[in-house]
Amino acid sequence: MLNIIVVSPSSASRLLVGEALKNRGYQLICVASWRDLHHMAVKVEKQSLYILDHSLGDERVVPIIQEIRRRATQYRIPIMVISASPRSEDVMRLFKQDIDDYYLKPLQEEALCQRVKRLLSLFPVPSEPQYPDTIQLDMNRLINFEIARARRGNYPFSIIQLSLDADEASRNSQYDPQEMMNLCYDALRPLFRETDILIGAENRLVVLCPFSDQSGTRVIMRKMIETLNQHRGDYPFGILEMSYATYPYDGRDKGGLLTYASANKESLQEMVR
Repeated sequence: MLNIIVVSPSSASRLLVGEALKNRGYQLICVASWRDLHHMAVKVEKQSLYILDHSLGDERVVPIIQEIRRRATQYRIPIMVISASPRSEDVMRLFKQDIDDYYLKPLQEEALCQRVKRLLSLFPVPSEPQYPDTIQLDMNRLINFEIARARRGNYPFSIIQLSLDADEASRNSQYDPQEMMNLCYDALRPLFRETDILIGAENRLVVLCPFSDQSGTRVIMRKMIETLNQHRGDYPFGILEMSYATYPYDGRDKGGLLTYASANKESLQEMVR
């Protein structure tokens, strides 16, 4: 069960909100400041609702809202602001920052719980990770098809794999492998041509690139690394590995190509140096 996060400098507000929602079966984390969540290593993008106290001040609330929206890319996480200010300019300013509800103090338990229930029903957390598409593809048949097509057309064909280093991943267990692959998929998808195929296979991404020889494949990989390097604050590069194999140079069938790729993995950490 995911958490409702309550951020308020007021111990009285934290107590009232916390008791009201816990009594109705919700799981909460209540903190006095946003910094406390970072110290607790809470994943911003893996929560069900944020309740922010406007008494933190605009200079703190607005950056928090922006960070939540920047980090939560897989589904929309609702944000409620509780405030003592009835001024329309305060309300409109925060709605322009993309909040979902503005609750005017004083807090009343029943009304608060109804508002929370409404937000959670409007913005439910997906029961299954949407990674990266809902269509299930037979990877072996797809690779064999592309090899057969390349053989008939007498053109090269490359496979690029982005995967996890199992040893490094075990040492960084706070990172969700599925979430990391989701982030990589979203970042990389705009790079590729219509003829390329980017799909997820277990804990890795596979790119199938018709017409790409060895030099062309290295260009594609360099673009992938440059793109991922822009997002390295979201995941540790040392966990990710990249490899490739090109038909017919590195193998003439699926087994040969995948064997070559598996034997020639490189850490992204090393590849950007």
